[in-house]
Parts: sequence; C-alpha cells; structure tokens
Amino acid sequence: MSNVYNFPGQTYTDIDPKEMLENVIENIQFEQVVVVGWTDDTKLTLCSSMGQTAEIVYALEMAKKAVMDASEL
Repeated sequence: MSNVYNFPGQTYTDIDPKEMLENVIENIQFEQVVVVGWTDDTKLTLCSSMGQTAEIVYALEMAKKAVMDASEL
C-alpha cells in the first residue's frame, strides 16, 4: 500500500531539498502528491495536488505509518 524510497546516497545527515525533489521527479511517476517542508524563514509549508482536505490528511497519516514501519526503532 505504501513505499518508502531510499535516496540513492548517504542520508545520515540532511540533504539538499532541491536535489532530493529533482531525483524523485526523475524516478517516480505520481498520480497525487503532498510535499511538506520548512522554508528558509522556518515556516512549515504544505503543498498538495489533492483538492480535498480529507485526502491530504489521509495521505499524511499513511505516510506517517510508512515511515514508522520502515524505521529501525
């Protein structure tokens, strides 16, 4: 139901967001997408191709579960 993709390189520290997004765009075909990140002025920003709030929240919750399931905690 969900996939967590490894960035092709070391990710022990932060990586350049532009490089990461370019890599994703080149390698994965999305039907819908949600992008969440911090801007330079430390504002949380969310962008989505989905129009309904319920779909966005569902996608975020599924992403949270995928990350937790893939973690080594």
